[in-house]
Amino acid sequence: MIGFHVIGIAVIIVGVFTLFDEFGFGAVMILAGIVLFFGNEIIDSLDDPTPQQIEDARALSKCKLIEENIPHGYFSSNTNRLNCNGVIKNIPTSDYNQSMELLAEDSAQ
Repeated sequence: MIGFHVIGIAVIIVGVFTLFDEFGFGAVMILAGIVLFFGNEIIDSLDDPTPQQIEDARALSKCKLIEENIPHGYFSSNTNRLNCNGVIKNIPTSDYNQSMELLAEDSAQ
């Protein structure tokens, strides 16, 4: 996102001008600017799906959904029951939904 890059550069410039003050404020500003400038790129790259996640989502999409959102009590997450070539699997509903969203995004690209 361009906004964080601009803010990061501005903070680095302020840090350079105040680098030699007695409180070390300039060094802190330069470090904060670097974090702002590069941090957004790192966070965005963490959201990118791995090839393994896409492959797992494709395999899951080939399964037949038998039951959806099965409750298992207060401390356990709800599950979806799937039939994958005769093998019954219980997958957490959130994981199943995330995989289907990932697959939809992948096919849209």
